[in-house]
Amino acid sequence: MSQAMAEQEARTIEGELRALGENLIALLRATLESEECRSIERALISRLEQVNQQLTEVVENIRARYQNVQAGVREAWETAHGPQILREVELGLADSLHKINEAIARRARPSPAHEATPSTAAPEPPFEKPD
Repeated sequence: MSQAMAEQEARTIEGELRALGENLIALLRATLESEECRSIERALISRLEQVNQQLTEVVENIRARYQNVQAGVREAWETAHGPQILREVELGLADSLHKINEAIARRARPSPAHEATPSTAAPEPPFEKPD
C-alpha cells in the first residue's frame, strides 16, 4: 500500500472535523489579534464614545427645555389665574365677614322689645349662610 493511500484511510470525518475546528479557532485568533482588527476596535470605541457624549448632551438639552417650559407654564398660570382666584377668595371672605359682622351687630344692639320682656322677644335668626 502506498503512503498516500494509508493517509487517506487514516482520515476520518471525526478527525477532519476536529482539525477544521482547530484551524478555524487559530484563524479567528489570528484575525482578532491582528493590527487591522485592533484598529477597527479602537475606531468603534471612539465612535461609541462620541455617540454617548451626543446623547448625553441631547438629554441635558431636553431636561433644560422641560424645566423652562414648566416654569413658563407655572408663570402663565400664576399671572392669568392666580390673581383672579385670589381676588375671588378675597371678595368671598370679605362678604362672609360682612355678614358675620352684621349678625353680631344685630345681636349686640338691645332691641326695645328685648329690654322690656326678654322672654317674649322673638329669637334672632341664625347666621345667614354666605352665598
